[in-house]
Amino acid sequence: MKVSLLILVHRAQPYIERCVRSLFGQTYGDIEYVFVDDTSPDRSMEIVRQVLDMPEFAARTAQVKFVANEQNLGIAASRNVALDHATGEYVLFVDSDDWLDLCAVENLAAKAVADSADMVIYDFWMVHEGWFRREKNPVFSGKKKYIRAMLLRRLTPSMWSKLVRRRLFDEVRFVPGMNYGEDYYISPILAYGADKIVSLPEPLYYYLSHDASVSYNVTRAKARMLMDIVERLGAFFGTKPDYAPIVWQMKIRNRIMLLRLAVRRRMPKPSKLIRL
Repeated sequence: MKVSLLILVHRAQPYIERCVRSLFGQTYGDIEYVFVDDTSPDRSMEIVRQVLDMPEFAARTAQVKFVANEQNLGIAASRNVALDHATGEYVLFVDSDDWLDLCAVENLAAKAVADSADMVIYDFWMVHEGWFRREKNPVFSGKKKYIRAMLLRRLTPSMWSKLVRRRLFDEVRFVPGMNYGEDYYISPILAYGADKIVSLPEPLYYYLSHDASVSYNVTRAKARMLMDIVERLGAFFGTKPDYAPIVWQMKIRNRIMLLRLAVRRRMPKPSKLIRL
């Protein structure tokens, strides 16, 4: 069973060698690699090719696809480009500054096949300034609880935290231009379309938290984008009887989160971000 690893590359020079070494060094054999160069101005793509040329990764050469955007498209549109080139039964997004446990794909693929799952969620390591903290994804009895937990921000909605059957993206794609909070938008909708979601209690992903991370810095423009996402999710789940009761909870929780961030980051005029 083929698994596609999808990697967006942009300004990742300090981190990408560690990332691609973990990808090409996977114990699982049937992997397709799709690298999307979103007009990165540094040596990121050069480093990817240098690592691929190493003798120990020679067997991976035929499995790699390089796609170059003609202009900078941003995270959301570039992820759609990666999906357009993916052919695996399952896909896994990997951020170019993070890395995988070497047995990650093998263990996830085995779990997906054994349980006939559309989505496999798993634990991960939070890495910051030399320390590691294991983050556990709770085990849920059904997808309803998982979706509700994501909507209420009780666990990460990040696309890198889940192996997803590729056909689920036939019903929903990333919204071009939605380059902040895009995972919070798409993950609950993908989960809603899944027939079966399972959990693998193993820490298989290393998420690097640093000042350059897109998710680390919140501006007023990003806050407005997030509120647009909340409205979109409200429109989608508000018509679903099992989820409609928590839509207002979701909206209030996100507004409180933004207010706290506005105070912490001293964003100008935080009151304009909060509309109840």
